[in-house]
Amino acid sequence: MAAIVYDLLETGNTYPDFRYGLFTDLFGKNSKPYVDASGVARIGPAIDLEASLEIVATQVLGAAPDIALLGLLSDVVSKTYEAGDSKLLQNRLDKVLKDWASENGLPNFPDAFVFANDNQVKAALAPTLVDIEGSLENWGDIGIPLSEERAVVASLAYRGYDVSNIMDAMVFNGDRIAPWIEIRYMDRAGAASPNDAGAARRYYQSAQFELYNNPDSVAYDEAVDVGQAYTGQRNRILSYEKDFNPAEIGLKKDGGRDGIADFLQPAIDAVAQHYFAEVRHADELLFTSGRT
Repeated sequence: MAAIVYDLLETGNTYPDFRYGLFTDLFGKNSKPYVDASGVARIGPAIDLEASLEIVATQVLGAAPDIALLGLLSDVVSKTYEAGDSKLLQNRLDKVLKDWASENGLPNFPDAFVFANDNQVKAALAPTLVDIEGSLENWGDIGIPLSEERAVVASLAYRGYDVSNIMDAMVFNGDRIAPWIEIRYMDRAGAASPNDAGAARRYYQSAQFELYNNPDSVAYDEAVDVGQAYTGQRNRILSYEKDFNPAEIGLKKDGGRDGIADFLQPAIDAVAQHYFAEVRHADELLFTSGRT
């Protein structure tokens, strides 16, 4: 099996910048607070306001909030909300700030609970990922380096998905292909009711993770690995993409709307080159890659 080669992001701010771009692509920048479909108060790229209120408030206010003010804000975000209550949440938070400014004689105090710019969003996001990043860095006392792959796995763990199988395959087996398949299609096996939004995120996350070490230069052995992995999951993969057509629901950027045939093409080309043959379709790849 071809061992995974990570797309490293170890210089300067390359990793946090890539991770921020990935998270905002997946979950939005959302400078204003909102209530998600599950009734959770959030802001930015799906930051849980109740869990990370002090972190967020520090960015919104430009300084750590007074403990009494933090308590008032906490009372607001901990209330019960339903999807569609975003404006109500915003109004309540804004009222707390305005009342605080009036009662304490602070004419220049912020009167809206919103992020003013990308830097505030990025600064609020990073501390919410400390535990996740620590786990990925030290997984099995080996971990994975700062890389595009790690950012993708972090984005999965961030929303509560169990990444144990993905991490074990990468760290202990040096496997890229099995993690890619799980990232892309895990909803089918791991969620009670897959939906278009979840599938669209998976498609984009898998495109950023990448099926190959280098899709522009795929070795024959790596192509065979891909063909064999596809063979074992073929029916599930095709069924999933029939139910959730990436061309229709995928994010309109960076491979988000590519289907499995698009991702298999580099392997098809590698097998064709190896045998000096014309291999046009995935089924031909499966047949050819099984030859000795």
